[in-house]
Amino acid sequence: MRTISALVVATGLVISLAACSSTPAEQLAACSPAVASGSVSDLVSTTGAHSAEPTVAFPTPLVAKSTQRTLESTGDGAILSDGDMAEIQLTQVNGADAAVIGSSYASGSQLYPVGDEDFIAEILACTPVGSRIVATVPVSEFAETTDKAATAVFVIDVLDGFKGKANGTPQLGQNGLPSIVTAPDGTPGYTFTGGDAPEKLRTELLQKGDGAKVAEGDKIVIQFTGVTWTDETKLTSTWDSRPLRTNASGEDTVDNDAGLYFPGTAKLELVGQTVGSQLIIAVPAAFGFEGGGGIAEGETVVYVVDILAIQK
Repeated sequence: MRTISALVVATGLVISLAACSSTPAEQLAACSPAVASGSVSDLVSTTGAHSAEPTVAFPTPLVAKSTQRTLESTGDGAILSDGDMAEIQLTQVNGADAAVIGSSYASGSQLYPVGDEDFIAEILACTPVGSRIVATVPVSEFAETTDKAATAVFVIDVLDGFKGKANGTPQLGQNGLPSIVTAPDGTPGYTFTGGDAPEKLRTELLQKGDGAKVAEGDKIVIQFTGVTWTDETKLTSTWDSRPLRTNASGEDTVDNDAGLYFPGTAKLELVGQTVGSQLIIAVPAAFGFEGGGGIAEGETVVYVVDILAIQK
């Protein structure tokens, strides 16, 4: 059975939240999760708070013929829906003997999409933030096995949730910067006009969100893509993995393993902007950083940034 590190991307964890005038209880009752509760998942019980790895108990061996999930405790936060991002802690247990296989509590919470990306993403749908989910999953759903009875038990604590892409009001564009269109999932596409790259740092607000305002030093969650001006090559992108959790400061982000390169000068441009906003930031070499990403000397990089959340 694969360990948790093989199932959950370690670069981070987070959600588009259901918005309507009904009460949270009515919203939850109206939500139809892709994975329903059942007699097997109902056998699992846990003890322990969200701030610590849970103790998991169930009769062994536990055998699941299909994926089931049970909300062991129901939070009072917004309900996660497709396209949202969830911050979670996840523990994996062997259904045969209740032995813990792995837990994100050892390394920190993670950001995870909600929807149909995989079975974890499906399990998260229709869950209020603050909930604890117990799920029973046949190992054959996610790993090669000859044991048809092999079952994994997952305990998922949903700590936070927010939209997975910018959702602000479109703003009037400026001349001299690439035009940006986004795919349904939020991934940006660039259209360059053929003009000269700017010699100074330039920032344009593409969408204005209605969330909280970013202050310098805040812990923020962002999606971004960086494309070189000269040859329009994608240099870096969180859309290939998970959103980035970072500080709104002048410190560069350089993660060669994840292929993420985001200069502190661009981060500071996010200060004063609001959650839900999208910005385009053109960073000439003189305002960029050294050491990472294979950026050619004198190259301007154009970043499109979605501000998803401010976290404590």
